[in-house]
Amino acid sequence: MSKLINFYERLPNEYKGKKQKNPHFKLTNISLPAFILISGRTGSGKTNSIINYLALTSQGRKGTFDKIVICCKNFSSDPLYRYIKDKQPKLVDIYEVDNDDIPNPEEYSSQGQILIIFDDLVNEKQYEPQINQFFKYGRKLGFSMAF
Repeated sequence: MSKLINFYERLPNEYKGKKQKNPHFKLTNISLPAFILISGRTGSGKTNSIINYLALTSQGRKGTFDKIVICCKNFSSDPLYRYIKDKQPKLVDIYEVDNDDIPNPEEYSSQGQILIIFDDLVNEKQYEPQINQFFKYGRKLGFSMAF
């Protein structure tokens, strides 16, 4: 069987999208754009894990992300998300899905490197089409996403 050719490696630069820089790659070993899946039972530390990732990517003068968007079920009952929103109000946008719609991906398409966090929405079937839009078009828009 012949070896599969990776034509992306042969593609001239004018056809390639803008390469994202991750100044914190050595700390996280996660390339951008990233699709991050965190799975576990209630109380297993899923939110704490993503907050740790945010802490690593925020070290130094400039963080990895220009905007962090958190779509969650109940923002008011999550002290970790409230804390980072209070500490970085311009960096963090919150969408509480019971009160707000999940944003359209185009709303963030020109805001630099974006991390979208979908927290505790696995059973929210009514938001699945909107979440799917982020996963469908997000990579092409340069979004990193955590679910």
